[in-house]
Amino acid sequence: KEEETKLKEAEDKRKQELEEQETKRRLAEDKTRLRLAEDTKRKEEETKLKEAEDKRKQELEEQETKRRLAEDKARLRLAEDTKIKEEETKLKEAEDKRKQELEEQETKRRLADDKARLRLAEDTKRKEEETKLKEAEDKRKQ
Repeated sequence: KEEETKLKEAEDKRKQELEEQETKRRLAEDKTRLRLAEDTKRKEEETKLKEAEDKRKQELEEQETKRRLAEDKARLRLAEDTKIKEEETKLKEAEDKRKQELEEQETKRRLADDKARLRLAEDTKRKEEETKLKEAEDKRKQ
């Protein structure tokens, strides 16, 4: 009986040791699964943060691109406006010069007309005087 009891106790002890080993193994597996789950969750959160950061960077880059494009358009518009104003100024200056040339030509023409009228008036007056003198001389001869 003692041997049976010892065998039974040894068997019970062996069963208990096996159960404890199994419990330890399961606990280790549970810890591993928990650690794996935590790592997975952490990696997912890191991925989400990285994606959010990448999205924010892309949005900032797009905003910067839009800002630069707007600045480029503004510069281009300013350059075009400046060029148009320069062309308008050149056209205005050319028009003013042409007007001045036409005014000068008109002034010269009027001056020439005035000189011609003056010469004609002088010639007419001289001829009238010559005619009067001739008539007076002819009258005297008679």
